[in-house]
Amino acid sequence: MDWPSSKPISKVRRARYLPFNVVDAVETPKAPARPRPKVDSVEDAKLFLKAMDATEDGPIFRLMAQTGMRRSEVGGLTWNAIDFENARLSVQRTLIRQSLGGKSIWVFCEPKSRSSRRTIPLPPQAIELLKSRLVVTNESRLAAGTAWADNNLVFCTPYGEPLNLDALSARARRLRKRLGLQAGVQSVHGLRHLFGTTQHHLAGTDVKTLQVLMGHSRATTTLDLYISEDESAAAAAALKAGDLFG
Repeated sequence: MDWPSSKPISKVRRARYLPFNVVDAVETPKAPARPRPKVDSVEDAKLFLKAMDATEDGPIFRLMAQTGMRRSEVGGLTWNAIDFENARLSVQRTLIRQSLGGKSIWVFCEPKSRSSRRTIPLPPQAIELLKSRLVVTNESRLAAGTAWADNNLVFCTPYGEPLNLDALSARARRLRKRLGLQAGVQSVHGLRHLFGTTQHHLAGTDVKTLQVLMGHSRATTTLDLYISEDESAAAAAALKAGDLFG
């Protein structure tokens, strides 16, 4: 039988020139496993936040630790998104860096995804932090006078302009290095990973609730990347298994 080289493979199969589907012999390549990000211990995180409190960036990092918000979400946070009476805030926009005409600028954008647009309940400590921040903002507005840029931002420059979030991260990296903290932990986003880990292991928050709090589209993202292993929990589970089946 002559090989019908000019015919597409689907037509060749239908014409029964091949006794089997050649695609069955192809192995699907496996995507490499994404490494689980490193996180600080609670003690190291407290040390970092205490040192950060001595700087102007302190309130930003405290709020991220308390809410698990992304850097871009905190950078785009406005006062009208905060409900002091009901102790909650809504993620309505983000602040990201874009290149425009060969120049890098910070612009406000829609949240990362539909699930990123969410409402986050606030603990009393976060409410107090934001009330103190409001006082600072009002003082800055009065001091700047007509030079004030009315962006309604919670965290901004002394003139109301959006922050340079890359500079914020750089300052955090330098502080971490000065404190001798664990290498490989992301200077800002590491607090978001720590939030997921502590909420699950220490606060007992279930994965589905944590997914909503953190604005993930899939619970697997929360589980695989934002909840680090807990060796003590694993040991406790082994003891329970021994009690049940030993």
